[in-house]
Amino acid sequence: MSDFWILDTSALVMLVSGICHTPSSIIYHNLEDLEIRNPVVARELKRQLDSEKSAKLLSQFRFPKQLLAPQTAFEEALNIVLTLGNKQERERFGWLFLTNAILIIRDRASELLENVQLSKSVSMNDKLIFGTALSLQYPILTSDAKFVRAVQQKGVTLDAIIHPPRSLLGALEHS
Repeated sequence: MSDFWILDTSALVMLVSGICHTPSSIIYHNLEDLEIRNPVVARELKRQLDSEKSAKLLSQFRFPKQLLAPQTAFEEALNIVLTLGNKQERERFGWLFLTNAILIIRDRASELLENVQLSKSVSMNDKLIFGTALSLQYPILTSDAKFVRAVQQKGVTLDAIIHPPRSLLGALEHS
């Protein structure tokens, strides 16, 4: 196992998501009001909660010595957490970086991704984030299976650890 993992935007969000850190009974209680205001979001949160109850996501990983976030992933996740996160998720995000639990590193382009065309599945930010993992030859933790499949079809193999997506619980407050 590598001593380092790269975290993409989805992994950073998953690490601070209240779904992974809050007793499910508290969240289920708050879902009732959300089901009236936004049934689609409520259904997705319930699906993620049910998944989390059956298999605690964070306990499934043997995390390496150091977690690294490319600058672009950090900026995307920060924007998401500030916009959609609740107070605890925002605090948790800050703590991960203030304590150096996750280090921010500069983006590194990868020649392997240069010829991969931009599309619905492949954005420039994806190329920067995943390119960093490729250029450093570290595994990347992601829920972006579409990107991994898209570049595999172009002959690029990523050392990707796929996790299920997790939403932020600020959705309970913001919807």
